Amino acid sequence: MTLSQRMSQLLQSLEAGITEREFCFELTFLATILKEPVYLYGRSGSGKSLIIKRIWAAFKDGKVFIVNKRHPNFPEHLQDYGIVTFQSFDGTDEMYKKNAQIGLCYKDDYSLIITGAQRPEVALNAAEIAYKMPLIVSVPESLSSSALCSLLQDPEVQKKPSLAENIAVTAEEKKEWADKIMKITLSPDTLEIIGKIAEVCANNNIYIPIRKWIAYSNMMKAIAFFNERTETRMTDTLFLGTYMWGRNSSNKLISESFRNLLKEKLVPEELRQDAKDYDLDNLVERVEKITRKSNNRYDSILFAGEFCVTYSIVIGGEKATLYVPVRYIETSEDFHPYGDTAQQEKAIKCNFHGTTNCSIAVHASVKQTGLRGKGMRNTTNLTGPFDHFASLPTAILKGNDNDIIMQKKAKMEGIEVEIKRAAEKESRKLLELKKIYHNLNGARNDLFLYKEIFNELQDHIRKEFELTSHSITKIKEVHKLVTSIGV
Repeated sequence: MTLSQRMSQLLQSLEAGITEREFCFELTFLATILKEPVYLYGRSGSGKSLIIKRIWAAFKDGKVFIVNKRHPNFPEHLQDYGIVTFQSFDGTDEMYKKNAQIGLCYKDDYSLIITGAQRPEVALNAAEIAYKMPLIVSVPESLSSSALCSLLQDPEVQKKPSLAENIAVTAEEKKEWADKIMKITLSPDTLEIIGKIAEVCANNNIYIPIRKWIAYSNMMKAIAFFNERTETRMTDTLFLGTYMWGRNSSNKLISESFRNLLKEKLVPEELRQDAKDYDLDNLVERVEKITRKSNNRYDSILFAGEFCVTYSIVIGGEKATLYVPVRYIETSEDFHPYGDTAQQEKAIKCNFHGTTNCSIAVHASVKQTGLRGKGMRNTTNLTGPFDHFASLPTAILKGNDNDIIMQKKAKMEGIEVEIKRAAEKESRKLLELKKIYHNLNGARNDLFLYKEIFNELQDHIRKEFELTSHSITKIKEVHKLVTSIGV
């Protein structure tokens, strides 16, 4: 039986019945193997004692010394014990405080676990050991309804689990494994993630002692070791996203930053749909405009930098000339025409409604005064309704004009090039996202994998994959439309 198979059996046996607290057990177990002091925090009744009993059961003939209100004093030879556990720790209690400080002085001789219902920043600061406790494991306050029902139906859950003789950890193995774990290499990916989280902490004035970073890196090495690897990888860092950083504000900020960092690392900007260098909707709109519009040439003049048709109207006894860009003819969008000053007339709205007749609506405020009447100098932020005023035809100089046909054909050829380029780019993205997902999925069955963040990362990749697939489908539809019209 390989080490990972043995560890898998061990975890499976010890995690039975502690639904939704499995990862809390796993982090505490790793800390116990490494002799890294750990504070197991959770409200009364959250399952701390259940986790601790399973930790004790993991070690064959492991001598456990328990410090609590009834047994507050240390034995003369504390180093004779394999695990020292403080139960119901109260950082303001002088005896607890004194013993915790003594216990941390000799932490290299045994595994030290402190459990308590006081928040870490309260309990550990009061006991003056905050910077000596590198690991904090937060136990969830409640269970889901399904997990609660499962727990109530299992009468064996409170009993000490029975382990096969060949999977419980001996004291010799514990020491041997700890030595081998130190030889595991931290991968460049792992170091990059640690460095960036350290930057987040520094930029937000969150002090993380070097001792904590060493403990966290050792945890990553331990995860790689039990998965029988000689080097860590990105998924070994996922526990950094748990609430293990002390203060609640620090937990939230670091956890969110960590998750965002991993998402950006997994799916770089060039593969994200919100950062693509072309506008697919605009491409579709241009094709639809070309296909919807006729090949007519209209009586127009060059005005305000574009070809416009003109209409003369009288509003409030005042004659006004409107300049309407040809590009809006036979479309169905609202727009403001130009006035004589080459500025948009915000008090007027036009729409061709897919025809060559221009529907003109005016704001109620200009009906009596005209566009240049008193009080109408500022029409930038007009509110209220626009009332229909007129529907005027557009003068056609020539129907089915060959020059227009050739112009549209040239535009369509240019669009075809854009479509091909976009299709190739999106297809490459799709293949790359498949590869990223496949590589990440290879860690799904890893031991000590924090599934919550792992599943979140997979969902993130899957979402980008679906968005890219949708873009490709849309590009194909546009291409089909282009090839069908024969412009």
